[in-house]
Amino acid sequence: MLSDRFNLPRLFLSGLMVCVLFARPSAAQVVELLPNLEPFVASDIKLATGPAGLELLFTTTSWNKGAGPLEIRGGELVGSDRQNVYQYILRSDGTYSEPYLAGTFVYHEGGGHDHIHLEDYARHTLQPVNAPGASNVTGSKISFCLLDNIKVNTRLPNAPKRAVYFSCNPQVQGISVGWGDRYASNLEGQSLPFGSNPSGDYVLKTEIDAPHHLRESSTADNVSCAYLRIDTVALTVQVLGTTCSPPSEPDVTISSITPGSAVAGSTVAVTILGSGFSAGMGVSFENGSGKAPVVSNVSVVGSTQITVNVTIPTGGSMSDPLWDVRVGPVVKPDAFRVIR
Repeated sequence: MLSDRFNLPRLFLSGLMVCVLFARPSAAQVVELLPNLEPFVASDIKLATGPAGLELLFTTTSWNKGAGPLEIRGGELVGSDRQNVYQYILRSDGTYSEPYLAGTFVYHEGGGHDHIHLEDYARHTLQPVNAPGASNVTGSKISFCLLDNIKVNTRLPNAPKRAVYFSCNPQVQGISVGWGDRYASNLEGQSLPFGSNPSGDYVLKTEIDAPHHLRESSTADNVSCAYLRIDTVALTVQVLGTTCSPPSEPDVTISSITPGSAVAGSTVAVTILGSGFSAGMGVSFENGSGKAPVVSNVSVVGSTQITVNVTIPTGGSMSDPLWDVRVGPVVKPDAFRVIR
């Protein structure tokens, strides 16, 4: 007997054997491998004339830097035009958690759209920062489909070396760990109507899954921003920063504008002197009456001088012939007179 050999009391040994019998090693804890979506700052940003007027076009990419893939699957149809969409969350033991109902979305049948969609997957907002008279513009994009169409960082744990979700599958879509889904500026939904908004400074904000349809490990990084300077005459867009708050600017001053007047119907070369001028800085006219003078051929000669061509339209009211002149973030009041 074991008790005799080691001189152990029989009662103690009996209790020990019972403990050994029931104290089996516990299995490793099974955890959910949640995705974590993050949008890159919009790129290829440009202003163009479309069927409805000026549009701001841009390319966006959202990627998955989480512990597991983002995977969605189409479920049952609800009525004739809606479909339940479920998120499948991979677990550390290779199984899936109970499917999570991400929402009930419009089912787009025919026309190459016979697959599930996530409504409001990407929300884009253009907010004026230094553009007097401008208004917010908001748009959202129904994801055509979620794909591994750009490799971002496949050194992350659980990141596959090759794309897993590579087609607009009618039932299963997703973004693998370390991969991204890129939508180019020429695709539908990759633009905002700029309308009659003036030249100035704006923030273009991209937010992924704003309604929080999906389960993620964090939603704190679902927003990215580009700080833009937009010129509606030259149709140019300059990226000044990549934060959601305006970057610090040098002090800008306007000391003189020569000549300070022009006759309606003419085009004059104007020289603006001051300080803090930088490449891409916009010039415009504000707060006069009638048709505003039109600026073209803006040339920043240096930090103290800008030259422009100013064309004075004919017609319009004469009640206030004095125009404020804006250079970047600074306005010189009543700096230019229109003579009719």
